[in-house]
Formats: sequence, structure tokens, C-alpha cells
Amino acid sequence: GVTQNGNLRLEASTDAFGPEYISMFVNALSTVGNYGEMYARHLESLVPRQPINTINSNGETALIYSHPLGNTAMVGPAPPQESTIEVVRQRGRLRCGISRLVGFARFDIATQTWSGLDVDFCRAVSAAIFNGIHDTVEFVEISAVDRFQALHGKTVDILSRTTAATFERDVFLPSVGTGFYFTQPTFYDGLSFGGIPPYGNCADNLQTLGDCAALK
Repeated sequence: GVTQNGNLRLEASTDAFGPEYISMFVNALSTVGNYGEMYARHLESLVPRQPINTINSNGETALIYSHPLGNTAMVGPAPPQESTIEVVRQRGRLRCGISRLVGFARFDIATQTWSGLDVDFCRAVSAAIFNGIHDTVEFVEISAVDRFQALHGKTVDILSRTTAATFERDVFLPSVGTGFYFTQPTFYDGLSFGGIPPYGNCADNLQTLGDCAALK
């Protein structure tokens, strides 16, 4: 992995925050190291990391730890007047952007109902907003091309469809001029680089030096 003393091979850069921060990742690693190094330096002697890594699954899944919810009986402040939640409450329904995909969003013509993982997530959000009422959802089919424009333009309130969380989409997406909030992942898929050996491994490991120098 990339470490404090070996981060020069990390050719990660971004202009999302402006040119003065283009090397922010390399600078941060050079200063304090990666998460493992920070943990070992400050917390390992107090809370050994290895038991935490297997607290739920004995190492069988990447979903390693679930933080407690805190005081669920406490009533928090009301949402701001112009917030998305308040707009949804005033409207009386949640507009949820989805895309038809087996297992995720399917429309049954006979029953005129939607079903699937993405659909259930929409209903869960609706139930959270409307005190347990989950059928106050308006499902809006949105293509991959139009999804962010629809969300930014308030055609939909949320997206519950195939959409990977990326740094650019979180901070500043040039096509719409803003960034978006993402939930914790609701579905994990697999992604790897393919190509002529050994360049596939070079790409997976973000290496462009030595035997990987010809990778462009």
C-alpha cells in the first residue's frame, strides 16, 4: 500500500479544490501517513485494531463495524424551511429517481407496483420522513445521462439507482457545477482493470514506475 515514506509513486491529483490543492493527497500522506500508520501511532496501544476488523464477521465481509445509533429517543431540531426534507414534507410525497434493473427496480404491470432493492430504499426514506408511512413515493425513471441534472434541478429529491460514489461527484461535478451528498453504499460490486499482463496488475496497484513505466 501507499505509506508516508513511499507515497511518491502515488500519482493522485485533483483540481476540484483549485490549483493550489492539486497535490493535496500526496502532501497529506507525506505529513501524517495513511490510516494504518496514524492508528498505530495514536490508538493501537489503547484499542488494538485487529479485533475491531473482525468484530461482526470474523473477516468474512468488508462490512466490519457498525457504529451505535446514539440516543434514538431524542428529538432533534426541525429541518430548515427550504431544505429538501421540508420541501418533501410540504409536498406530501418523495420523488425518487430510479432505473429499471433486475433485482433493483422492476415494475409489475399486473399489480401496477414497483419492487426491488432501490425501490425498497426509496420506501425506507419515505417511512423515515413520514413517520412510518412508506407508500408516499413517486418513482421517476431517470437515465444515467440525466440523473445528476435531474437531482440538481429538483426533478427528483433523491437518486436510488446505479450510481457510484466518486470524489468528483461528491465535491464538484463540472456538468452541473456542484457536488452531491452520498449515503453509505447500499450495494457493492466488483471493479478491476483488465489488459495485457502485467499491466492489469500495474493499474490495479496504481503503479507507473519500474516494470510499469510503459503503462500510459
